Amino acid sequence: MKQPFCTPAQALRRVLDAAAALPVPATERVPLDDACGRIAARDLCARMDQPPFDRSPLDGYALHSADTAGAGEKTPVTLPVVMKLYAGDAPAAALPAGCAARIMTGAPLPPGADCVLMQELTDGGEEQVRIYAQLQPNANVVFRGEDIAAGAPIAAAGTVLTPAHIGVLAGQGIPDAEVFCPLTVGVLATGSELLEAGEAWAPGKIYDANGIQNAARLRQLGFAVERTHCSDDPEEIAAQPSRDHAELYYFPADPPNARYAVVLSGNALYYSGELRGGVSTAWELHEQGYAVFVLRYRIGREAGNNAPMDDLGRAIQFITANAETFGVQPEGYALLGYSSGGQIAGVFGDAEKGWQKYNVPKPGALLLAYPINNFWLAKPAYTALLDVDDWMQKHYYDYTLSKLIAPDYPPVFLWYGKSDRILKLFGFDQQGPALQSALEIDGVPHEEKVYEDAGHGIGIGLGTEAEGWLNAAVAFWKKVT
Repeated sequence: MKQPFCTPAQALRRVLDAAAALPVPATERVPLDDACGRIAARDLCARMDQPPFDRSPLDGYALHSADTAGAGEKTPVTLPVVMKLYAGDAPAAALPAGCAARIMTGAPLPPGADCVLMQELTDGGEEQVRIYAQLQPNANVVFRGEDIAAGAPIAAAGTVLTPAHIGVLAGQGIPDAEVFCPLTVGVLATGSELLEAGEAWAPGKIYDANGIQNAARLRQLGFAVERTHCSDDPEEIAAQPSRDHAELYYFPADPPNARYAVVLSGNALYYSGELRGGVSTAWELHEQGYAVFVLRYRIGREAGNNAPMDDLGRAIQFITANAETFGVQPEGYALLGYSSGGQIAGVFGDAEKGWQKYNVPKPGALLLAYPINNFWLAKPAYTALLDVDDWMQKHYYDYTLSKLIAPDYPPVFLWYGKSDRILKLFGFDQQGPALQSALEIDGVPHEEKVYEDAGHGIGIGLGTEAEGWLNAAVAFWKKVT
């Protein structure tokens, strides 16, 4: 099947438009030794004049230019040498008229001196010196602030820092720089013909050069890179076509090595639930310093064979295997689920059907927002709309979350509203209240909030009675882990 292509300019425009919608990357302070090639997060300016004093650019003698009048090879002028100045010295007194100061490269000019004569145009005397050249005022002087003045820009925000920038910053006594954290770029090479370097060659195959070359260039530009390969074999793709609807979105933490949460939205008739709500939740958690993943899981007609559980299991497996790359702690993670997403998160807390089955760490906490305990009263509707063969009920919609609660179940933060029409439609007493009762009976560490006026699908609850529940849930997560 022919695929629609776009021009390089159109592709670039799409990438730039998508990038513009991304949140501003986090920043970090790094030592100057590590700042080369990084992107400045703010304007960098000089905080002092450089050089900070008038100095000599050569070895010679600091003089009053008036004292050199008429000096030449045949008519030398002789002056007493009253002081010696080396780089790092500070003049103790002004240079009297009619006197010379022995001075080395980089040393500050003494007050009163207005020129420097190179030693090659003298006899090199130590007690007194014979001068063979006449000088004008300001000759051979590097003036204070000549290289860069205090307040002058060194590098604007967004500038890739070069060795030259680093040198100027170091000359200012600045030990570090605020830079943007590296962005992670995914490089996906497609094609069944591709082999990784090191694999045995086979007829008809070629080695993936473009993928690794592009990854190398991106690293050279300062990006973190994740490189992978995807087959274009129709049979391989057709084996599980619905997996194409499962997606994982990542919000990195600042700083790294943080706890992470996986957010699962609700809305049982659509693939991911409401992704928008998941992203807003993820952003709130990200602002509190957590790494966050938003899982777009299969649901609706493709929920058979426990597809949502399989999607969550594969996601946790992927995160665990790449914890160092993502900069997250593999243990103590939280699952935050809304509505049907809350049920999926809850089922995953059961060892047999969830985390242990997928050979991943046990969740540190389950944060459940108006979760569906069971679809008992909704089964006829789902059968009529989606499930004509009744297979979905047997594989997914037959779960009753409260029946899976046991003493070793993960800690649970639970909230729901008494005015929730969806929970009432599904049999209110069989939803949040039943789950709450099971947690109490089995002694599972838990905390619940029941609001008088909080509906279904309100996400983090801004502008409602439930506003602030997410902060309470995070506090609970911290407490139990």
